[in-house]
Amino acid sequence: MNIYKNILEVNFEEGSVVTLGTFDGLHAGHRKLIETLVSKSSEQNLKNVLVTFEPHPRNVVTANNKIQILSTLDEKLKILESLGVQNVLVIGFTKEFSEIPYEKFLQEYIVKKLNVKYLIIGHDHKFGKDREGNESKLKEFSIKNNFEVISVSSVEVEGEIVSSTKIRNYLSCGKVIEANKYLKQNYFIEGIVVKGAQRGRLLGFPTANIKPGDNKLLPFEGVYAVSCKIENNVYFGMMNIGKRPTFDLLEEAIIEINLFNFNLDIYDKKVWIEIYDFIRDEVKFNSKEDLIEQLNLDKATIENYLNLIH
Repeated sequence: MNIYKNILEVNFEEGSVVTLGTFDGLHAGHRKLIETLVSKSSEQNLKNVLVTFEPHPRNVVTANNKIQILSTLDEKLKILESLGVQNVLVIGFTKEFSEIPYEKFLQEYIVKKLNVKYLIIGHDHKFGKDREGNESKLKEFSIKNNFEVISVSSVEVEGEIVSSTKIRNYLSCGKVIEANKYLKQNYFIEGIVVKGAQRGRLLGFPTANIKPGDNKLLPFEGVYAVSCKIENNVYFGMMNIGKRPTFDLLEEAIIEINLFNFNLDIYDKKVWIEIYDFIRDEVKFNSKEDLIEQLNLDKATIENYLNLIH
């Protein structure tokens, strides 16, 4: 997959099939768009291009309503490649860029540089200054510039339209299974293993502390059943997201994972965590012994759960 971060590097003289958006989380609705992109490009023998923005536009244009993201750029790129996307153009989203009228953006980027023949959009897609570029205006513009707009309908899960906002809401209250249905995969966190307090080793449950990407949404604080991919090997275990109230009561939540039957040194390694289900809230224990007893119960619960789903 080719990744472009400068529009001057891009030139598709033979034409292309394009979709564009933030694609935060790459949920079921996004995947339907990408499936349409890939199949149309194959059918027409054209290259496909996905245009996305970094950072999340909402965190640039809104002062008091910033959001945590479901997928960092690195996470997004890994998944896009697995879905058959050939080319990704990452546009640095700034306040100045947000002021560009939709016609100028389409002309300068999508028509001139990408030589678009088919533009794939979602059912409610709006972009450009003040989000004026809606479907009807896009179709008017496309007729004048000799390309076709293909609108893809929304995706529903159990009667609800899938959206990144709904997924954030589910994760924020620990409803991981519901979020995963919307995502069409397990919610994931890519991060680096960093040194922690190493207290877990003394408890008989050595943990790896994970530093996620900036602004990554962490689910509700508590214990989760997870898998962890390290250098193409997958291990299973439990993860705690929280502030360690029994010992420290940290100011910000951290991620700690305990992998079952695992004793390798993985400091500084990159890991990919997939979250299966929420097990329990994080709580403060009266003693170290109470905590150890609960950790043993958590491990048994998660092992039984993993045996059932695998």
